[in-house]
Amino acid sequence: MKIKIKISLVLLSCCLLSMVSWADKVQEGIELYKCGLTLPAKQVLLSELQKNGPEAAEICYYLGEIYSLIPRSDSALFYYRQGLAIDPAYLQNRVGEGKLMLVEEPYKAEEIFKEVLSGKNKKNVGLILAVARAYAENDPEKATEYLQRAKKIDDQQAGIYVLAGDLLLEKGNNGEACNQYEQAIYFDPSCTEAYVKYARIYARSNVQSGIDMLRRLLDKRSDCMLAHRELGEICYEHSRYQEAAQAYEKCISSVCCSTREQTRYATVLFYYGDYKHSLEVARQVAELEPQNQVVQRLMMYNSYALKAYREGLAQAEKFFQSVSPEDIIGQDYWYYGRLLKATEAYEQAIPWLKKSLQLDSANTQIYREIATSWEKLNCYDSAAVYYSGLIALGGKELTLADYFKLGQCHYLASAEADSSAAGIKHRNEHLRLADSIFGYVAAQKPDSYLGNFWRARVNSALDPETEQGLARPYYQAAAQILEKDTRKKLKLIIECYSYLGYYYYLQKDIPESKTYWNKILNLQPENEVARKAIEGMK
Repeated sequence: MKIKIKISLVLLSCCLLSMVSWADKVQEGIELYKCGLTLPAKQVLLSELQKNGPEAAEICYYLGEIYSLIPRSDSALFYYRQGLAIDPAYLQNRVGEGKLMLVEEPYKAEEIFKEVLSGKNKKNVGLILAVARAYAENDPEKATEYLQRAKKIDDQQAGIYVLAGDLLLEKGNNGEACNQYEQAIYFDPSCTEAYVKYARIYARSNVQSGIDMLRRLLDKRSDCMLAHRELGEICYEHSRYQEAAQAYEKCISSVCCSTREQTRYATVLFYYGDYKHSLEVARQVAELEPQNQVVQRLMMYNSYALKAYREGLAQAEKFFQSVSPEDIIGQDYWYYGRLLKATEAYEQAIPWLKKSLQLDSANTQIYREIATSWEKLNCYDSAAVYYSGLIALGGKELTLADYFKLGQCHYLASAEADSSAAGIKHRNEHLRLADSIFGYVAAQKPDSYLGNFWRARVNSALDPETEQGLARPYYQAAAQILEKDTRKKLKLIIECYSYLGYYYYLQKDIPESKTYWNKILNLQPENEVARKAIEGMK
């Protein structure tokens, strides 16, 4: 007997748990509808209706409401009537029938509403609010009348203040609407739609207030997927990518998130720097929506970031074959160019990078990447053009190294000039520009040998016979710094000493010339040039 009782209790517990779970799912669907997420709401409610549970009539009412919004009046009427067939006492479905008549047969609708709100239901706040909502779209004044009627009966019903907020929001009275939503929360701290609607309004003007309101809800219901979803949406819209990623992570597998939210999740993961996870999510969306251009570009971007260049190129080719020209953004060209550059296809990369620059002329990195691509092709004249553009653009991303690279390009471009008069003029122009730039580098970084060392090379090129000794002061300045670490910079310091030794030889200052040649032999005893130079001066 005891065993039978225990079994019965276990079965009863299981049934109760099942009913609680069913009710929770129904309420989730209703919350989704109330917060404007009609597609997932419909999905949940249709699924729960098939289980034929105790709230089936209520489910039918909200399905009718959803279909009336689409609008699909025939489907809405079907569910209102199905709800009445299941439970004739659930009169919200009768209100729904009346709602469908408001536009073409308003008098019949009013008769239905009077019928519903007669007798024992005269003070039924839930039904009065249903009628008020029926009027809300086409006759807000009538809706307000019913709202006031409900408020006189019970002014502590959260639904009254939510609807009041909705009506004010339609009029553009955002602040007053938020006050009403706060009242709803005061009377019902678990009123999800009030938190969500308040947060959405404040997200436009005071994002932190919107976020704080959602966090208040999550403090009470940490498992509220809808709240996590809204938090992700707000943070996404305001480029708060880390917070958006954290919020989406908690709800992305729930019914309130579709491929739209999954696409946004992949996007924020990319901007947050979690390229591997972003690529995984993007691939999942691509399986469901192969033509989704956002995830196609994200797969291209993430492949570049993860150094999967061949995979990225394949994705880029697929993307550009399928996308309409008007849907291409500057970053698309940029990443395609970067992928080509990363695979050493410099000549092919440059046109794509140039296209990107046309659409995003403030992106300093594109200038830098075009310049380095020209360098790889030994086209220093062209490289100098883009380094100059980078420096002209300025900005906090500009570094002294960019000036140095520009100076190098001018110096190396001078060697490309031919021996014609125009070529010599072009060569000297490059050298003068290089001299000025390396002078700037030396002044900005006086503890580095680089500015003076390269300035010495430039002036040596301007004075190829060393008649004027233009390079002397710069080689001397560079040597003073290089002498601090002769082992690592041996080749460079020998270049300095060799020039100085030769310069003083031409000046007939033999002792000074020997000093520099001997310095070379002290560092590199086997140096034949230094040894022969000293022997020639005996």
